[in-house]
Amino acid sequence: MHLTSDGSIHAIGQLLTSENAGLRVEGLQCLTDRLPLYDTDTLRQIALILHNRWDQESVDYVRQLLRRVILTFALHPAVTSLSTLQDLTKEFLTVSASALPASVQTSHLTTLTSLAQHRPAWVVNLLSRPDEFNNIIQRVTQYTLGYHVNVRVGSLGLYVRLATLAHHLAPLSTSVDTLGLVSHQQLPVTISRYIQDPHPKVRKIALDLLYQVHLAGYTLQPDLYDVFVDCLKDDYEYVRLAALRLVWTISKLYPGEILQIRKQDPTDSTRLVDNAFVKICDMVNDISMNVRTEACVLLGSYYDVQSSYLSQTLSKKIMSHLKRRQPFGKGGGKHEQLGRSAPSGGHHGSHPKSRRGMIPVAEGDLDVESNEFRILDSGACGAFVHGLEDEYREVRNAAITSLCGLCLQSAEFAKQAVDYLVDIFNDEIDYVRLNAILSLAKIASKHPIVMDQEQLQIILGVMEDANPRIRRGIHGLIGSVEVKDLTCLRTVISSLIDSMKRRSSDQTSIYQCLSQLGRRHFALVDVPVVEKLLNLERGFLVQEMSQNDPVYIAQLALVLNAARH
Repeated sequence: MHLTSDGSIHAIGQLLTSENAGLRVEGLQCLTDRLPLYDTDTLRQIALILHNRWDQESVDYVRQLLRRVILTFALHPAVTSLSTLQDLTKEFLTVSASALPASVQTSHLTTLTSLAQHRPAWVVNLLSRPDEFNNIIQRVTQYTLGYHVNVRVGSLGLYVRLATLAHHLAPLSTSVDTLGLVSHQQLPVTISRYIQDPHPKVRKIALDLLYQVHLAGYTLQPDLYDVFVDCLKDDYEYVRLAALRLVWTISKLYPGEILQIRKQDPTDSTRLVDNAFVKICDMVNDISMNVRTEACVLLGSYYDVQSSYLSQTLSKKIMSHLKRRQPFGKGGGKHEQLGRSAPSGGHHGSHPKSRRGMIPVAEGDLDVESNEFRILDSGACGAFVHGLEDEYREVRNAAITSLCGLCLQSAEFAKQAVDYLVDIFNDEIDYVRLNAILSLAKIASKHPIVMDQEQLQIILGVMEDANPRIRRGIHGLIGSVEVKDLTCLRTVISSLIDSMKRRSSDQTSIYQCLSQLGRRHFALVDVPVVEKLLNLERGFLVQEMSQNDPVYIAQLALVLNAARH
């Protein structure tokens, strides 16, 4: 028996009531394939047939397929009946979890999560029956302790989905205790406990859900910051990626929060935003390309970091805080100077643990393990240098964009970054070179940048690039910066004119570049420079230049724009 071409209700009923399980499966598959072809009335009739068939189906694999088909029809906008949804809810509550294989448990959880996501009316209906909702929450909580990872992942996702909807949709007269839920403030804390799960999938879903509840309006407390930082050391890439996003989120929520670096020293503290910046800088050295790229992207949004940390990102030298030595107490001696507990009088050996493991330090060296020395959060050291030198184009491109964003906020940092951006002009990837050129031009439009002869040699060499967008970008950059002296200006003018002779298609772009160059360097374009450019002689009248000569027009563009100022 096969489904008729018109997909009639009669044919569907015959297939679904057949004693042959294979025919029932065929009928369910045909229903799914023909779903877009049915009108509203037919869909409602089919939903009723599926509802009637649900209690009769006894074959496990057919029942599992039937569950998926019921869910598909239940999520269709034309099907408004909640009877099929109640069937799925009833099965979830009545069947013992221990009697079901992990795949079926996961299927149950996925089904209910889809219902909660796409059918809020189902959740509202459940909230009108607090006892039933409480039973569902209790069952889901049991599933979070399951042995199978997919069951724990699915149950955690369903719990958070139901909790967030209940907090927003439940009547004011209904308390969260009645529903079996934690409070609005406790939900992020409850989710954070699953970050310690032994399986990385659960750790990742817990981190993702924390970010989702943050977007839904729940408050992430600063106490969670240390938990997220620990996750940056996770062995799995996708866990580190999720943690990276949350470290950034917390630092934006509580930038001025004070963190104690060492509990035994209350004066050794830092702002949370600075600490988070350092942690993200450290992730630029991660083994995963995706993590390095994300870290470089996030760095560009830290506008309120201390300048000392910003400077460290462009230097591979590790700086340190040398703390002031504590004054010696009465009777203090050499042991106290070294910061060690010294045995006194005849009490030799009274502090064996403090003396054990003491490593002698040569004279003139620093004991980096002592309380007097702390490396200045070396994770920030050379972060952008490493990003710009990365082997993957995605990382380099992200580092350029973030470096540009930070330079726009700090003129001092922009001066330090110029050399690094100019070096990228020789990158092998077109769009990376173009991004570096446009970024430097953007910085120059806000902060004055002075180019020396060495930097100009690199920039002018890029004018021979085969990509016209890169050549036009270089022209725009040259028009945006200032040159160091007259020698540099003459070099730039000569190179631009030579380039125009070789590539007539760049004529308009070079005209614009020379116009901007004249406006920015009017003080350098004096009478001797003008006479040499236009071949003028004071002693006698020279031959008139052709006004159609592109070179003459380019020189006039420079001179006339300089004369305006």
